[in-house]
Amino acid sequence: MPGENQTVSKGKLTTLGDCRDETCQTFVFDGEGHSLGNALRWVIVQNPDVIFCGYSLPHPSEQKFHLRIQTRPKGPSAADALVKGLKDLRDSYAHIRDVFQNEVQAWSSAPATAEAVSEAPIPPPPGPGEQKVYSPKIVQLVDSIAELNLMEVADLNELLKKKLNIPDAAPMMMAPGVQAVGGASEEAGEEDAAPAGPVTVTLKLLGFDETKKVQLIKEVKAISEGEMNLVQAKKFVESTPQVFRAGLSQEEAEKLKAQLEAAGGKLEID
Repeated sequence: MPGENQTVSKGKLTTLGDCRDETCQTFVFDGEGHSLGNALRWVIVQNPDVIFCGYSLPHPSEQKFHLRIQTRPKGPSAADALVKGLKDLRDSYAHIRDVFQNEVQAWSSAPATAEAVSEAPIPPPPGPGEQKVYSPKIVQLVDSIAELNLMEVADLNELLKKKLNIPDAAPMMMAPGVQAVGGASEEAGEEDAAPAGPVTVTLKLLGFDETKKVQLIKEVKAISEGEMNLVQAKKFVESTPQVFRAGLSQEEAEKLKAQLEAAGGKLEID
């Protein structure tokens, strides 16, 4: 009968005498737990001669598990099935180890990839008087943006706002030298007797001629040089009516009004 001359010595592996024949046996693995028990059970149940294989831990505080194997009648013994399972498990581990080592060796000898190059340390910022060197990626991006026309720049701005969730905020136009409301009220309280300054007016952009929209946007940007870029000028024009300048003299307001009306704007002096 298979397994008739096979003996299992006492030590780390012992058996329980709870079966009448060699096709059913419970093996006790001392010093082992779920790691070996689960892997060994899975390998043994792949054997077509095995009817049942399961393991259990008698108690959480004990570092051992019971493995029960039942083979087919007149088939190999439970001990034979265990020995085959241990050999198959050893071969599986050896295959996994070899594949892993081969992949590690291939990765170590491979040339540096783009991802590895991108993880290079960031160079320190240039010192005083040194010219900053921009990466080719940034230079190419700037060159591409510089080739966009006015409408494409506006579309780019709109798409970036959507992508980055940037809220719209119309720029507030103020004439140079105009004081904040709080500061003006404080000075008024300190100098009640001061004579009134020159009369100022506000220039409002009410609308524009659609056929001259691009011309007006460029004119607004030119007049507001340093205060808004081309995209902001487009947003400002499209957000009319709103204040273009405040705190202007009548003469300054008339001059700007004529300049913007020539570019297609519809303005009002208040």
